[in-house]
Amino acid sequence: MVTNPYFAGKEKELLRAQIARIVQTTSIVPKGYFKKQEDSEREIVEVGEEERKLPGFEDLRHSHSWCHLAPSILKCGRTAHLQPEPPREEPPNYDPATALKELEVQDPYEERLKPLTLDSCYLFLNYVAVGDCEIAWTIKTIGDSRLYKEDYKDSTFTNGIIMIRSLVWPGAYVFYKDDRWFSFYVGFGHKADSADYYPVMPPLPREEVAEVLEQSEPNPKEGEEEEKIDPETASGFINKLREIIDDNDKFENMLNRVFDVFDVDRSGELDRKEIRNFLKFFSKELQIPMGHRPIQEFFRGFDTDKSGLISKEELSDPLKGLLMIWVDTLKENLAEASA
Repeated sequence: MVTNPYFAGKEKELLRAQIARIVQTTSIVPKGYFKKQEDSEREIVEVGEEERKLPGFEDLRHSHSWCHLAPSILKCGRTAHLQPEPPREEPPNYDPATALKELEVQDPYEERLKPLTLDSCYLFLNYVAVGDCEIAWTIKTIGDSRLYKEDYKDSTFTNGIIMIRSLVWPGAYVFYKDDRWFSFYVGFGHKADSADYYPVMPPLPREEVAEVLEQSEPNPKEGEEEEKIDPETASGFINKLREIIDDNDKFENMLNRVFDVFDVDRSGELDRKEIRNFLKFFSKELQIPMGHRPIQEFFRGFDTDKSGLISKEELSDPLKGLLMIWVDTLKENLAEASA
C-alpha cells in the first residue's frame, strides 16, 4: 500500500483496523441499559427489564446520559493484554502474573461504560482539536420534542428524534426514538482534522557543483603590463561592502544569498565539502592561501555545537569577519596602486 504515514500491512488489514477504531469510539448506549459485572470491572451485562431504568427523553438530550459500549483498544491493538512471553533466560524470581500486571500499568484499560462527558477532541485527535471545539459529540433534537401523555396510561411519549453526531469521526451518527437507537457511519475512514494534508513531493536532485581546484597565481609575461586598479571603482566597491556590513537588513539578505549558493544539497546546513568550497572562494578573493592565520582565527569557533555541520546562524559572524578582511585587503591594494 502507498500511504502517508507508511502502513506495513495490506489494504484489508488497514480497513479492518480503521473499522475497529470507528466502532470502538462511536458505539454508544443510553446510561442504565448495561451494568458492570460484580466480579469483573471489565465485563458488562445487560440490565433486566424489571430493574432497567433508562433516562428520559429530556435527559438523553445531554451527553451525561450516554456511555460507550465497546471496550477500549490498547496500544498493542487489542482489547485485552496477552500473557507476555517469558525471557529466554528466565530469572529465578520470574512471575507471569506480575509481568502481566506491569504490562497493564504501562498500557492501562479504560473504564467500561465510560460516559461521553469524558470525551474530547483533544483526547481522540492527539491533543489537536477541530477548530476551537473541545467537545467530541454534538446532540440535537429533530421534530416535535414535546412530551404527550398517552390515553389511559401514566406514561408519556414524544414524536421527536435525538441525533448524536461524532466530531472525531465525521460521518458517524446515532439516532434515538422510543427506547430504540441505531448507529451508522458513512465516511472516508479518517479522523477529523482542521485542514486537509497533502504531502509535498521532494525536490528533484540537483547536479553537484564541480569542485574548484586551487591554482597558483599566474605571473604576467615579460612585456605585459599588469592590470591597473581603477580607484573610483575600487572605492565604490569598498563603500558597498562597508554598507552591507553596517546595515543589519542588507547583511541578512547577503547572508541568505551566500548560504543558498553554497548549500548545494538544500539541507539547510553546510557540510565539510560545502564549507571547503566556501573557504576556497574567499581565499581566492582575498588572495591568501587556505591555511593563512586570519582564516584559521575566524573559523576556529565555526562549528559551535560540534555537530560537523554549519547552520546559517553559525555562518553569520565568520562571514561578517571575512567581509571586513576583504575591505581591508581592497584598501591595501588601492593604496599600493595609488603609490
